[in-house]
Amino acid sequence: MEEFLRRLPPWAILAVVGIVAGTWIVLAVVSAWRQVREKQAIAVLVEELLRQGRPVEEVERLLHVTSDPAEPLRDDEQALVDLAEQLTCQGVSGPAISEIMATVRAADATTRHAASRAVAAMSEHEPTEEQVLAVVRGLCRPPGAIVRADSLSQPCEMTHVGEREV
Repeated sequence: MEEFLRRLPPWAILAVVGIVAGTWIVLAVVSAWRQVREKQAIAVLVEELLRQGRPVEEVERLLHVTSDPAEPLRDDEQALVDLAEQLTCQGVSGPAISEIMATVRAADATTRHAASRAVAAMSEHEPTEEQVLAVVRGLCRPPGAIVRADSLSQPCEMTHVGEREV
C-alpha cells in the first residue's frame, strides 16, 4: 500500500482527499437541510393545531406519536391497513372511513404514516368521529390550503391560497 501511494503523484492524492472531503461536506449540508425542513413542518403543524383550538397536551401527544424515531416507517400498504383497522375498531362510520382513507391515500408517504400513527394513538382516548376526521384533515391538508370554518363538520372544502372563489 505504501509503495502504491509513493507511485501516485501528489495532486492525485490531494484530488482523492478533496473528493472525499467534498462528499462529506455535501452530505452534512443535505442532512442539516433535511432537519431544518422537518422542524419547519412540525412548527407549521403545531401552529395549525393550536389555531384549531387543540389543547397543548393533545398537540404534545400527537407530536410525540408522529415523530417517534424508534418506530421504523412501515410500507405504505401496511400503514393504510393499520389505519383502516384502527378506524373500524373505533367505530367510525363507513362514509367517514371512506373520506379518511381517500384523504390519507392522496397524501405523501410521510404524512400517511404520521396519520396512521396519530389515529392509533388517539384510540387510547376514545375519540369521536369528528376528532378523528379533524386530525386526519389537519395532517393531510395540502400546502397552502385553507379550511373554511363552516366546513369542519362536513366533508372538507379547501381553497388554495391565491385561488379566487367564484
